Amino acid sequence: MYYIFVENGKINGSGECECLTEGVKNIEVTEKIYNDFIEDNDRYIYQDGEIIPNPDYEEIKREQERQAKNKEIDSKIKELREMSLIDIMNNNKENIQIYNDVISGLEMSRP
Repeated sequence: MYYIFVENGKINGSGECECLTEGVKNIEVTEKIYNDFIEDNDRYIYQDGEIIPNPDYEEIKREQERQAKNKEIDSKIKELREMSLIDIMNNNKENIQIYNDVISGLEMSRP
């Protein structure tokens, strides 16, 4: 048997055995739902006593992808700024404008 655990109206885990913790509801689910939940627990929500597909799942995934992309851009910008500072310290002004142009391009590419 497969279960998704609900406490205080929110999903808080899953397992193949019932959770014995007081206040935790054990909602029996199919193996497919259980495996989908294990793979990505944003796929389902608890509503009206049932585990149902999350109607906001696609939006959540888009937001997570946007945040990951922004984090990647921030990391690249930080690296370029560090390289630019090294060139400033070495009085290599030729590359500074290139770094600034690349940084501006990265800033503009944010989702």
